[in-house]
Amino acid sequence: DVLNFLSFVKVVSVLLESCLALPQMILNHKRKSTEGLSVVMVLGWVVGDLLKLVYFIISSREHPNQDIKQLDVISMPEESDDMTAFIFGCISALMMDFIVGYQVTSLYPSLDMVQLRDKFKKIRLMFEIKILRID
Repeated sequence: DVLNFLSFVKVVSVLLESCLALPQMILNHKRKSTEGLSVVMVLGWVVGDLLKLVYFIISSREHPNQDIKQLDVISMPEESDDMTAFIFGCISALMMDFIVGYQVTSLYPSLDMVQLRDKFKKIRLMFEIKILRID
């Protein structure tokens, strides 16, 4: 009975955590704007979820009779089935992170993002002219 409850808590926590970016994604779409949303924060989401995914994959593979090179999630041993939910939760979170990142950088860029992109374009142009001697 306790194990069933813990399994339920695990699934609910993975679902909630993997959907953290969903309200922001919906709000951005409704407003057609990402004004005030930090690019650094979105980058932090992506890096954090990538690191969690790497951790969960490696943790699920750390068994004495298991080769670390076999990263096939579908055929994981029974002891690591718990990690499957976390792996798929991380993948879901990453997809949402990338969608919000796309909204911030391309779909609905804020004034700050447009200015940042312009600065990078100028730097790239100067690099091409001065270093690569492209006219």
